[in-house]
Amino acid sequence: VTGFLAFGENTNGNVLGNLQPMLCANDWIVRSGVAGMAFAVTMAYPLNIFPIRFSVETALFYHKPQLDLPGMRTGIAVAAVACSLVVAIALPQINLVF
Repeated sequence: VTGFLAFGENTNGNVLGNLQPMLCANDWIVRSGVAGMAFAVTMAYPLNIFPIRFSVETALFYHKPQLDLPGMRTGIAVAAVACSLVVAIALPQINLVF
């Protein structure tokens, strides 16, 4: 709502993109907002991957408990991260999807 109030019809899907001119002007408030967003995304990513990994492990190891090995768990985690990387590369403008 505040992005729309500040930028009107020209509001980008990524609100931080609206702040680009101010970012180039070394505005410390905008820089702290970008740093805060980077920190939030970095800390939230593992919390988003965990349910995926847990669900796959539960479904897989329920029927085949002999596969419950550390290497298999690592492989599932790497596969989940790799899939999210592929989707991020394939859809760089995710705001077009949502």
